[in-house]
Amino acid sequence: DRIGQLTMRNLDITDTRAKLDLYAKSGLLSAEHGSNIPKLENDKG
Repeated sequence: DRIGQLTMRNLDITDTRAKLDLYAKSGLLSAEHGSNIPKLENDKG
């Protein structure tokens, strides 16, 4: 059903945010000033 799909999607988003936070805290990701998109430390683009 649709409610179940939305619930699973929200859980996926929450899980992804938690992983991004973990990666940022461990130094694997850095956010450029003024950007909402985190970048990998060795990313040239």
